[in-house]
Amino acid sequence: GRRADALVGAMTQDQKLHMLTFGNPPWFTYHGVAGHVAAIPELCIPDLVLSDAGSGVAGLQVGTTVFPSGVAQASTWNPRTQRAIGAAIGKEAFEKGINVMLGPGMNIARTPYNGRNFEYFGEDPYLAAQMTVPFIRGIQDNPVLADAKHYAFNEQETDRMNVEAKVDERTAREIYLAPFEAAVKQGKVGSIMCSYNQFGGTHVCQNRELLTDVLRHDWGFDGFVVSDWGAVHSTGPSAMAGLDLEMHAVPFQTPATPVFGASDRYFAPAKMQAALADGSLTKARLNEMVRNIVRPMFREGLFEHPVKPGVAPFVTDVSTPAHRAVATRVASEGTVLLKNDGILPLGDGAQDGGRTIAVIGYAANPLGAASSTGGGGSSHGSGLPPRIVSPLQGMLAEAASHGDRVIYADGSTLLDATIAASVADIAIVVAADGSSEGSDRSDLSMSPAACVTLVCQDLQIGRAHV
Repeated sequence: GRRADALVGAMTQDQKLHMLTFGNPPWFTYHGVAGHVAAIPELCIPDLVLSDAGSGVAGLQVGTTVFPSGVAQASTWNPRTQRAIGAAIGKEAFEKGINVMLGPGMNIARTPYNGRNFEYFGEDPYLAAQMTVPFIRGIQDNPVLADAKHYAFNEQETDRMNVEAKVDERTAREIYLAPFEAAVKQGKVGSIMCSYNQFGGTHVCQNRELLTDVLRHDWGFDGFVVSDWGAVHSTGPSAMAGLDLEMHAVPFQTPATPVFGASDRYFAPAKMQAALADGSLTKARLNEMVRNIVRPMFREGLFEHPVKPGVAPFVTDVSTPAHRAVATRVASEGTVLLKNDGILPLGDGAQDGGRTIAVIGYAANPLGAASSTGGGGSSHGSGLPPRIVSPLQGMLAEAASHGDRVIYADGSTLLDATIAASVADIAIVVAADGSSEGSDRSDLSMSPAACVTLVCQDLQIGRAHV
C-alpha cells in the first residue's frame, strides 16, 4: 500500500489518466493479446498486458498449451490439479509477455442453454468456489494477475449487453456471488472484470452496490476492476461507482463499427478531465483508481518482473511436456462415466486381444478432434502447433498394444456406421458437442463445436447421424 501511495503521489495527472484505459493498437492487434496499458518508463511502471483465458493462453496466441475447459476442470473435484493448471497458465502467459490472465470464469450454470457454460465451473457455488481459489493462486504464483469474471449475474449470452438480471439478495450472495467472494477473500485475486448486463436498473460496470459496497466494503477487495470489452456506458458515473480500468473491443474499421479511437473511450483523458472539471469525478477517486491498479501489481511482483511483449515471445513455443502432462491428467480426471454395464475396461479379462473395435464419429479423427477442443469465443485456444491426440489415434495405439484391430467410420452416413458396428466386437462412438461465447444454444440437441473452421458445415452433417 505504501509503495502504491508513493507512486501515485509522484505521478502527474496526465500519467494517472494514462493508466485508466487501453493503449493503441487495441484488441488483438498488439501481439495477439486482448488489450494493454503501455508502460511509463520514467516511473518504472511496466506494461500491463491482458489476455484470455481459463483454458490456457488463448486469443490469437500460438505455441501455448490448451487445457480442458472449466466445466471439465470442475469435474475433477481436485484443487491440487487446479493449482497446477493455474501455475502452468501463469508461467506460459509471462513467457508470452502477458501479465494479466482474464480468468477464471466463474459464472453459475443457471440455464443449460448458456453458450459459455463450458468455460465455467458448473451449477454448484461451493464447487465453483473451490475450483476458483487454487486456479487463481496458481496463476499468481507467477508475476501475473488473475482476473475473476464476469462480475456479476452474467449467466446468459442472449442480449448480454443489456439484459437486466433480477436477483434477490439471499440468492445473489449464496449462489451467484459466492465464487467471487472466495476469489477475493481466499484467492486474493488481483483484478475483477465487471460484466455487460444490467443489475438494479443500471449496467454493472457503473453499479456502485456491486463494485463498491459488496466488492470493497463487504469483501475487502483491494485490486482493480476492469470492464469487459465494451461494457462501459459513462465516464464519471462509472468511475465513481468503482470501475478502475476501461477496455474495448473494436480494433478495425467497418461500416458498422468505426475505429474506436482515443476520443471515443469513456475513460479517454479528455473525457476524464471534463468529468473532473464538472465535478462528476473527484480527484480523490481518480487517485484511488490508479492505486487500485498498481497495488496488486506491486504485491504480485509485476514491477520487479516486467513483461517484455513483442514479436519474439509471440512466436515462441512456451508449451512444455510437463504442462501437456497436466492437461492430459485433467482430461482424464475430468472424464465422467455415467454407467458401466461391465464392458469397461476393455483391456482386462480373458477376451483381451484379437478383437475388432469399431471407432465411429467425425470427432474421433484428428481433424474432428482438433475442431472439438473447447467452445468458441475469447477462451478458445488455437492449439497451434497441434498437439492433440485424437480418440482414434489413442485407440489405434492401445489396440495395437493389446493385439486388437481398429476399423473407423466417420459417421457421415448411417450405412457406414452401421456396417462398421455390425462387423466389430465392440463399437465406440465418439460424439462432440459445442457452444460459443456470443450466443446461447437454441436447443439441447447435439451440435458441432463453434463454427470457427471451414469444415463447420461438414461437422454438422456428420454429427447429425452419430
